[in-house]
Amino acid sequence: MELDILFIPYCAKVEIVTKEEEWYDELISIKEFFISEDVYTMGPVIFTKEVVGLEGVKYIVYIPLNAPIEPIPELGIEYQPLLEVYPTLSHKCLDGEDIEAMYQSIEEYALTNNIQLAERDYYHVMLEYAGGLVFEIHAEIDVDGVEGA
Repeated sequence: MELDILFIPYCAKVEIVTKEEEWYDELISIKEFFISEDVYTMGPVIFTKEVVGLEGVKYIVYIPLNAPIEPIPELGIEYQPLLEVYPTLSHKCLDGEDIEAMYQSIEEYALTNNIQLAERDYYHVMLEYAGGLVFEIHAEIDVDGVEGA
């Protein structure tokens, strides 16, 4: 467990609402669109995840780019000059590990150490490597709820 921050410039922000098993294909399509426009993704994809309905999941995805872009409303793509989330508690896990258990681990650590977490969705930093995916889960700390902050 680490005290951490998320600080990512030049982000394309897009909302994907789909079945959980289909969201990654939509993400790849968006990344391919940027490449076709000579805009390149730089670094990990960051996303929040919220269950909507019986089978649906809403992902708010932040894709770091090599340069600023104009919003593309017809594709639902917004531009966010800077994704800035701090402070956070973060924990790493490999694809296939129980992410719900990671959430619980973060919450237990916060409780044990008198850290108040913000009531927001967790941020997932997804890094691809040759053997699969690794995630860094970030829970934002509620600094307004901390004495002396």
